[in-house]
Amino acid sequence: MPVKRRTGKAARLSDYHREQLRDGPEDHLLAGVGYMEGHASAVFSCANDAEKALILEQMRSDWARHGVNFLAEWRDAGIRSPWALETFGRP
Repeated sequence: MPVKRRTGKAARLSDYHREQLRDGPEDHLLAGVGYMEGHASAVFSCANDAEKALILEQMRSDWARHGVNFLAEWRDAGIRSPWALETFGRP
């Protein structure tokens, strides 16, 4: 029996995730969304070191997977220096 692939659904990021990759985890008005969802601390600055490391690793992983497409999209929108590019380097 064939295996159902769910890569398309799993690969999509919310707008909050995209904004946090563009602007950074601190530069977000809503608490508990994007990469902060599901963490005890709803704001990155209030997270403990273990949570921060986990969040940054999730962001690094998503940047490695989606960064090339985001750079092309953001370049067309006039965004030259997104946070993830400055922090993690080229995808």
